[in-house]
Amino acid sequence: MMTSDLNASETGNLKQKASGQDGFPGDLVLEIGRFFLGAPYQTGTLEMPGREKLVVNLHAFDCTTFVETVLALARCAAAGNLSPLPFRKNLKQLRYRRGNIDGYASRLHYFTDWLADNQKKKELKDVSRDLGGRPHRKKINFMTTHRDLYAGLKNEIQL
Repeated sequence: MMTSDLNASETGNLKQKASGQDGFPGDLVLEIGRFFLGAPYQTGTLEMPGREKLVVNLHAFDCTTFVETVLALARCAAAGNLSPLPFRKNLKQLRYRRGNIDGYASRLHYFTDWLADNQKKKELKDVSRDLGGRPHRKKINFMTTHRDLYAGLKNEIQL
């Protein structure tokens, strides 16, 4: 599914929300997020057979795909261009390690990796420590230790 799956009214509504945002960039992100309130939570929407490719779904989300979609659309709306090509470019930049699709393992599957990679790309700033957050050491390896659950890991390096 692509941004063109939004009907003209929905696209117009997003453009109107974006044009009315003279405040902080977070205000626009909030408005775009509210636009998708009520969309179903669904896991596995990015798991497709074959080679890794950018999957766009504007109708159902997991936690990470919701954040990625809202941020990518907010960037497009702020630039005044909600067409599919810039949206897909923004989404790919957020979703994949260094913004490049290079197999299943290039997708940022763990949110901790997603945050670190997107901060490195200067796509966001992690303010956890600024707000009093403290590091918590935990080995994140569920996918690696359960490779049999992920078709895309059969021939991939460890995550």
